[in-house]
Amino acid sequence: TPDDCRHFWPPEVVAGEGCACSVCITPESHNSGALTIQMGIDQVAEAGGGTVCLDPGRYVLAEPVRMHRLFGVTLKGHGVTTLLSWMGEGAAVEIAGCLDVQVENLGIVARPKPPDSGGEAPTAYGLLAQHTAALALRRLAILVVAEGKDRQDHGIALRGLAIGTKIEECLIAAPFGIGSLLLAGSSGATEAIEMEVQYLGLAEVRLIDNILFCGRVALRLGGLAIGIAGTTIARNLFF
Repeated sequence: TPDDCRHFWPPEVVAGEGCACSVCITPESHNSGALTIQMGIDQVAEAGGGTVCLDPGRYVLAEPVRMHRLFGVTLKGHGVTTLLSWMGEGAAVEIAGCLDVQVENLGIVARPKPPDSGGEAPTAYGLLAQHTAALALRRLAILVVAEGKDRQDHGIALRGLAIGTKIEECLIAAPFGIGSLLLAGSSGATEAIEMEVQYLGLAEVRLIDNILFCGRVALRLGGLAIGIAGTTIARNLFF
């Protein structure tokens, strides 16, 4: 029996794998639960790092995408045709305690879940990053849909140490665009809101070439924000 020694190009793509990608996720595999974004991140985390690629389409998030204590992990899509849809409390994408993590070329739509008893809806974020080093957020399109006068919803919220963070070429529409996280709580609708301040330590942070459409503030480095080393803010367009 003859053996076929030919090598065809492009090679046949094996499910879950692709060129320059450690794991490939499709909207069908994610939304069905067969291979979710979180499963792909967990796989590359166990392998010691890698790239999770998302095909174009809408990815409905039942839980936030959690990137915790990762090293050398990239999550990337195909621009705004790759859309993460989140309705709930907190961030659609949580990044915490990470080194050399990148999120790029995808869209995020976040909306607070409806309040339980007619009160105010909980706060929602597009992306939350805390205690990170060498974090890169590039070419993200983030929309946070929230109604209310004193909302604290952020497109990108920062907390803790941000060392070597780059936020570049992002398009954000939210009550707050990019900012240090302030948690708000009130014991009554007519009482003044008491703010609990979270610290933010900035070291070699670069916010460059972003476009922000914001109902309240485009960029807020408020509360206890400490400049440890140089912070560059350049060529941004704020509305």
